Amino acid sequence: MTDENLMLLVTEGDIEKLGLLFNRYKDRVYDYFFRMTRDEFLSGDLLQMVFEKVLKGKHTYRREYPFVGWIFRIAKNVLMDHYRNEKKSMEIKEEIIADQVQQNDSWQKSEIELALEQMEEKYREVLILTRYEELKYKEVAAIIGVSETGVKTRVHRAIKQLKENYLKVVSHGE
Repeated sequence: MTDENLMLLVTEGDIEKLGLLFNRYKDRVYDYFFRMTRDEFLSGDLLQMVFEKVLKGKHTYRREYPFVGWIFRIAKNVLMDHYRNEKKSMEIKEEIIADQVQQNDSWQKSEIELALEQMEEKYREVLILTRYEELKYKEVAAIIGVSETGVKTRVHRAIKQLKENYLKVVSHGE
């Protein structure tokens, strides 16, 4: 039986046929995710999400389109959703870390200090001057000899680097 015929049976309510489609496509979809993410566990989770979406969206399937194209379009959308959510999550973590640096939270200080020590000097310098010393970007620009825009760029990159270092420090401490 073709994939398209199996999916039509699923759309008509024969949910057990989805198991056959799962068996036919699980390896291909998993391999797609693994090649994109290089993460076995995430790839398995994303694979599961794809088949949940196939089941929930079964009414949107149209026989005139090949099933393989439909399922990989769903897989791509699942991956893009993951990246969007991951980006939001990383932005939130970045803000939290930046706030901790700015507030100099004592319970986090040792981890923050370790993360700072691992940074490139030019990035560590701008964070110390802008966050610890609370200097304005214009003042920092005069101190380090770059434009105010250059300071803003360095601060942005420094916070990103600090976040990455901090997450490494925290994960090694667990």
